[in-house]
Amino acid sequence: MSDQLATLIDEVRGMHPPTPFASPAAVRRRGRQRAHRQALAAGAATFAVVGLGAGLPWVVDVDHRGGPVDGTSSTAGATSSSAALPAPLGTDVPSSLMLRPGDVGASVRVEEVDDQGPDGPDWPWAMPPCSNYRARDYPSRGAVVSARLLAYAEGGSSRAFEWVERHSAGGGPAAFQDVLRVVGQCPSYRDMGLPTYEPGTGWAVTNEVLARDVAGDDSLLVRRRATPVGMAAPERIECYVTVRVGDLIATVRLPNGDEAEARALGERAAARLG
Repeated sequence: MSDQLATLIDEVRGMHPPTPFASPAAVRRRGRQRAHRQALAAGAATFAVVGLGAGLPWVVDVDHRGGPVDGTSSTAGATSSSAALPAPLGTDVPSSLMLRPGDVGASVRVEEVDDQGPDGPDWPWAMPPCSNYRARDYPSRGAVVSARLLAYAEGGSSRAFEWVERHSAGGGPAAFQDVLRVVGQCPSYRDMGLPTYEPGTGWAVTNEVLARDVAGDDSLLVRRRATPVGMAAPERIECYVTVRVGDLIATVRLPNGDEAEARALGERAAARLG
């Protein structure tokens, strides 16, 4: 071996990677997260393809913490309504504030959705494809103290999702006003932005306010409809219900678009917020 090559090898041996390598346990955990993500995404595929502005594309890209939520083996079947939820991932939104599996359905299981970075879960009301949407118009987003997002699945499909946010003291009413503002500014828009769309195709999205005062101190029930543009695809309808209790705000997304069920889940969400 030449002296130059020997010197190079010694230098390489002394080098450190730019970031620490993940431990074997971390690698296995990431593999479990990917498996959970793929399983949920497969169940929600018909909705993930739709897009619906900012409401749906993230479904196929969320990470779920591995492992069952009731302490049983992963082959134990559905989670009971009394099952304990996973511990919060670095938030102060406890399980007691979230919908229980039994609140959503008898055979529903629940999975923690990764916080998607230091800023927590994305705001469910963000609508970047809307030309009237500007993030700076919603200052309450900077007053979110903590947030948590859970996914509720039944069989091979996504039954519901719930976001719970804790706002700074006294900030809840302003945060709810921002929800009203964004729905008012974006009652309809075209979502033509996903790179998988063919040119000239996409979705015409409408947000229709169905009700106020569903539950809690403030509430809003919205039907979101996505009609295909330039392509053969079925129309898709979802319901979103947001409820506020003090400085806590819960938003439930119901992919099946059932208004009565959305109302009921809004009432249960408000009761959990207490």
